[in-house]
Amino acid sequence: MTQSQRPRVWLHIGMPKTGSSALQTVLFDKKKLLRSHGYLYPDFSNRKRLRARDKQHVAMARMLARRAGSTAKFPKVGGYPPQHRFVDYLAAEAPDCHSVILSTEYLFQRPGGAPGMKCISLDEGMKTLTKTAEYTRDYLAGMDVNIVVWLRRQDRWLMSMYNQTIKTSLYREDFSKFAKNTIGVNLYSIVSIWINLFGRDRVHCFSYDSLIAERRDIVQEFANVIGIDAALLSDDRDDVQKQRNAGLSLEALELKRMINQRLSALSYDARREGNIGPLRKLVARVSEASADWPHAMLSPEERLELMSPYMEGNAKLVDQLGYSELSDLNDLSDLQALGESSAWKPLSGSDQKATIRQLASFAVSQVERRIWESRFSQDQIVAMFKAAEEGRAVDDVCREHDISKATYLDWKNKFGGMETTELMKRLRVLEVENQRLKRRLWPSLLKWLRG
Repeated sequence: MTQSQRPRVWLHIGMPKTGSSALQTVLFDKKKLLRSHGYLYPDFSNRKRLRARDKQHVAMARMLARRAGSTAKFPKVGGYPPQHRFVDYLAAEAPDCHSVILSTEYLFQRPGGAPGMKCISLDEGMKTLTKTAEYTRDYLAGMDVNIVVWLRRQDRWLMSMYNQTIKTSLYREDFSKFAKNTIGVNLYSIVSIWINLFGRDRVHCFSYDSLIAERRDIVQEFANVIGIDAALLSDDRDDVQKQRNAGLSLEALELKRMINQRLSALSYDARREGNIGPLRKLVARVSEASADWPHAMLSPEERLELMSPYMEGNAKLVDQLGYSELSDLNDLSDLQALGESSAWKPLSGSDQKATIRQLASFAVSQVERRIWESRFSQDQIVAMFKAAEEGRAVDDVCREHDISKATYLDWKNKFGGMETTELMKRLRVLEVENQRLKRRLWPSLLKWLRG
């Protein structure tokens, strides 16, 4: 069989934060229509858990990364991709399809380590990425594979990834540590891995920055790349549009980071019992109130410095690999103009930061209060402290009550040495203080958010 007769695979690998979620939602929802035109977008989901549909082909990426020895964390999505050659799966499950579409940004850099989490060295991470790409090639053997990827300028990508990581996890480190421990910023090295395995003419790279600047739609652009009628993937639903604007404002980002610092001291069960859902709503409300402010995480000067190590590799993408459309990766004129205009506004001022810190403290205190009410009586809390005072190891006390040592010490500072009656009075005082703080904080927060 000639290469032109082999089933074609369009493997979209991101990069993350380039509209991948919106694209995957449309592809998944349109999979029946696509199949009627000869394109298979596989659903590897565990159908007994319909709330965990694997739209992003995470299970496939996780399987290939694990074969390569990756220890990076992947989302816990139930899925059952074929374990051996994909071409055999296609022949058995969809013999009427001439093409397959696979989309997972988790093959771009995740096998080398989750963003911001330094588990292995950069060199080891790149070796794991290379092995994962090799297993991907073997997995798709017998098919005409095309790699599709949108690339984003490193300063924009890192700020966006940091925002997403803070928003969706309990990550609590500052941006500088996150950037230092994140694999995926050396675009030339990553693209070269895929070119070495599949060939330059099979790796299609595009600029996400140009797409955004020209107000083009990634779903429609992807349809053009793979050669199908763009009308097949048209979708104007609100839930798809929202996925393209999921970032937090700088004020909400700092609030969430401070909340993460407090919540990290609580166990998973404690957070679940404390119900942190209202915290997410609070962060979303702050983000909505401050979304129009011209804040950026870094100053123009800091972003120019951040870009310095990647300029040479970006130039190689254009000069050596021939991706002329990626020349805007080294176009820093927007940063230079922003620096000259003095339009950038940092999150600064003791009043603003103090307000956010107080709001975070108040919000998490509500979670802790719900934990006390749901898990412990006042007598139990008092008995907990007395047990430690009488010589029992604090670690044993924490283990018995399923709380972290940090939580225990925090509670001891607030309630240690009290009898039950005193504790009840203290809890009532805290409740009054929290309500007063809530009434005072939110109006003052909105006041400086809105100017």
